[in-house]
Amino acid sequence: MKTTALIGIITTLIIFSCKPRVKIMADGKILKSSEIIQIKTDPSYVQPVSNAAFTIEDWNIEGDIAKIIINYSGGCGKHLFKAFFTGNYMKSLPPKASVYIQHENGGDKCRMLVMDTLYVNLKTIRYNKDKAGSLIVGFNNTEKSLEYKHN
Repeated sequence: MKTTALIGIITTLIIFSCKPRVKIMADGKILKSSEIIQIKTDPSYVQPVSNAAFTIEDWNIEGDIAKIIINYSGGCGKHLFKAFFTGNYMKSLPPKASVYIQHENGGDKCRMLVMDTLYVNLKTIRYNKDKAGSLIVGFNNTEKSLEYKHN
């Protein structure tokens, strides 16, 4: 009797303690959280003097995710990409936000041309987080900007 009650309590705790995971899709596949770059909002952020070189070949927005196709020199080490936003919006209709992609090459001296895709979550830069709206988004290393419409 005690065993059955204990199993029931454990099962109930497991069922109610598990949070449903939000599935984020891009390119028709479910992305792992480790594949998505979260934008850090930092009002005191200053672009570093030395940012490892990379080129944005193209980018688009799918839902709340900016899919950015890049290339850079490397191939022998791990490269890290981060995204920053100062929290400042340019006054326009819709407002504009500039996101800075920071590339850390970890000292990789190889010269192979690496093509990669970055997935950046745009939710944190929404202009009005409480209601639907739109925002013009731009990134460093590209002239292209796109409208991000959100619910």
